[in-house]
Amino acid sequence: MRKYKFINVYDPVHKHYLVIACGQFSKFKQYIESNFKDIKLEEPSKKQKGKYLSNGTYNFIWIKSKTDYGVLVHECAHAINHFMQMRGIKFDFDNDESYCYLLEFWFNEIRKNLKKL
Repeated sequence: MRKYKFINVYDPVHKHYLVIACGQFSKFKQYIESNFKDIKLEEPSKKQKGKYLSNGTYNFIWIKSKTDYGVLVHECAHAINHFMQMRGIKFDFDNDESYCYLLEFWFNEIRKNLKKL
């Protein structure tokens, strides 16, 4: 059986890590709950193809398929909303550059590193 792999994406501007996992949710859940006692995960619905979660220090995105870029962008948006809220960055249409930068940066970094999984 193949070992479960992760992608660590580092944003050098905001000094922030995002960890990406791809594959079976049960293996992701087992890893998270054995290494992060403060995070409890519920099984996703049959339709759910991705999930963002954080304990305030570590931030994770799980995606079922590494070729479903729509789900990846969707989960990146959740991560960015949480990231900006944690840092007190207000998001609105007059101040959307940070959001757009992070979405572009994280998506591109994750997409090019998905080949390693």
